[in-house]
Amino acid sequence: MVNAEVLQDFTSFPNTVGRVAQLLADGRSVCVILGDHEACTTTWDGNDIRAIAEKVELEPREDGRLGYLCWKAGSTVDHPAEAATIAITKR
Repeated sequence: MVNAEVLQDFTSFPNTVGRVAQLLADGRSVCVILGDHEACTTTWDGNDIRAIAEKVELEPREDGRLGYLCWKAGSTVDHPAEAATIAITKR
């Protein structure tokens, strides 16, 4: 599932787009988490998106959600396997 709004938000981070393209070219799987005016890029190994966001202290957007995009190794930056949002609740 690819959420068009999340994909558009992702393109507003050109350095992140470049980093994702580089990691994909290196044969890595990648996940990008989008917060409130900031993004986090990590190689994707099935980790919990919430745990990664918490570790890097990524703040959710005003609606209490984080956007995320995931790519499988061998894909291209313009074809994420998934682009969606996830609600963040305080523990």
